[in-house]
Amino acid sequence: MRPTDLILGCCASLLVLAAPGAASERKTPTSACAGIQVTAPDAPAPTKRKAKKKPTFSASSILDLELEVALSPALKGQRRLELKVYTPKGHLYQTLSTTVKTNAASLDRRKRESPKRTAAAMLPVAGTTIVTSSLYGEWKVEAILDGERETTCGKPLYFLIDP
Repeated sequence: MRPTDLILGCCASLLVLAAPGAASERKTPTSACAGIQVTAPDAPAPTKRKAKKKPTFSASSILDLELEVALSPALKGQRRLELKVYTPKGHLYQTLSTTVKTNAASLDRRKRESPKRTAAAMLPVAGTTIVTSSLYGEWKVEAILDGERETTCGKPLYFLIDP
């Protein structure tokens, strides 16, 4: 085989790999969720807005925490969402599961905003081992869609529970 034949063969192989059809076969992982938010529905209203990086909650002034996940509008059908909650020492505290039913959004071209899709679960705080065992500090919650680690819902969220 001549060197020029070898070079031409390599170039032809590269052109085939660079063809649009070949690239579309590979699936790029996308985030199925926009993010996680932690709130305390029964918390007293803050008097002064503080710029904190992590949400902070006082266990003595709340009953529950609401963990809410914003879902991608592209999700269709019935999905299972798991919220894994980890203690400040990194141990799995609880897995909260919920079923999410998403319908195809109606295509109304007059409205430019897409419908907001969220899934939520409640994490009890008052009267639980969080309080009785003084599990205070930085907690972590991560959302997993359909039980697959590859389909995580973005980055985990860290929040603080103080006494």
